Amino acid sequence: MLEVRDGLVEEGFNIYSPCLMNEICPALTNPADWCHEDIPWEPPEIIKELDRITG
Repeated sequence: MLEVRDGLVEEGFNIYSPCLMNEICPALTNPADWCHEDIPWEPPEIIKELDRITG
C-alpha cells in the first residue's frame, strides 16, 4: 500500500492519510519506520463519559 501511495504522490495526488505529507514515504527506506500521525482530537461527550466510566 505504501508503494501505491508513493505512486499517487509522484502523479501529483494529495495525500491525507495515514500521513499528511506529500512526499515519498520514509517508511519504505527504513524497515524500522512505520506509519503514524499525531493529530489533535477532542473526543465527543459520549467518549469522554465512557472514558470516565471505564477509567
